[in-house]
Amino acid sequence: MGDYGGNSLETALKEIWLKERDRNTGFFHRMASAHQDMGWKADIGRLQFDQISQQEAENLERLYRG
Repeated sequence: MGDYGGNSLETALKEIWLKERDRNTGFFHRMASAHQDMGWKADIGRLQFDQISQQEAENLERLYRG
């Protein structure tokens, strides 16, 4: 599998991959549209995120400011 013309196996695999990609893309867009129609939005309000302290932030700013 190397020359520019490819071979029959390479061509067949590429055709399969393109068909699968098209199906996956279509599925994604259908799901996104369905969620949009229902007014669905991601809710991250209850997630906890680690934060750095003010001192750590200042140290990083100093480090990258130069």
